[in-house]
Amino acid sequence: MDATQLDLRDRQKRAVVRMFDLLVEEHSRGGGGDDHLLAGDVQYKVLILDKFAFDVIAPLLRVNELRQHGITLTLLLESEREQIPDVPAVYFVQPTARNVQKISQDLGKKLYESYHLHFTRELPRSGLEELATASV
Repeated sequence: MDATQLDLRDRQKRAVVRMFDLLVEEHSRGGGGDDHLLAGDVQYKVLILDKFAFDVIAPLLRVNELRQHGITLTLLLESEREQIPDVPAVYFVQPTARNVQKISQDLGKKLYESYHLHFTRELPRSGLEELATASV
């Protein structure tokens, strides 16, 4: 790999890690339920991906690097998942109608403590409206 490819890969990796670390920043500002968390602390979380997002993250981060950022469990959106009510979930998926429907079902089942949604590209307004309806 040349220097440009390494720089791009490093920037991609930092963007993904920032997605995971935003939870700790939110909790340290008082936005979460764990008031004892401080900046730099690890907030344990579940990462939920579709196949496309899995293929994006797999070459960027190893399992031990995911764990360093609090990702203790990685699941596919398409799989059956059990309720884990004390843990926040980080979703990273394509903004397809099917994925939005699956996330809406998860919201309805209250599978996780909180939901942090990230999409590989812009979410259409219809998908945003569906998620807003499902979250209330």
